[in-house]
Amino acid sequence: MATEEKVVETTAAEKVVETTTADEWVELTCAFCQGTGRDPFGLLSVLSTCGACRGAGKVRVKRPYVPCRACGGTGIQPFTRLYCLGCGGKGVQSIPEGAMQTCPVCEGAGVDGVGLYCQHCHGIGEVPVEEEAGKKAEKK
Repeated sequence: MATEEKVVETTAAEKVVETTTADEWVELTCAFCQGTGRDPFGLLSVLSTCGACRGAGKVRVKRPYVPCRACGGTGIQPFTRLYCLGCGGKGVQSIPEGAMQTCPVCEGAGVDGVGLYCQHCHGIGEVPVEEEAGKKAEKK
């Protein structure tokens, strides 16, 4: 299936889930470095490049996407100086197509009890309906 790649510039703080055709990519300002391309904390050096965007200041994300629940859209792992493990520092996460429901592990928070992203839903807070149905069948 050939699709045309369309790049739209917008901010990572966008709160609306956009429903468009699959395989459409958008370019967003990197949430971790806020588009500077430099490590905001200067951990190795003040000249270190951003680990999330590799110094470009922009990241590409597949639509539809939502703000990352694990970091709150900041791109920074809570209580650290590292980029978010859930979204990779982008501040947003692509969501799978199809019916979704609240994650039974994190109850939609996107994080576990110690502040790390939920590994069941990958920090999105929702899982596909089919995945949850399969999990219940395995437990019985």
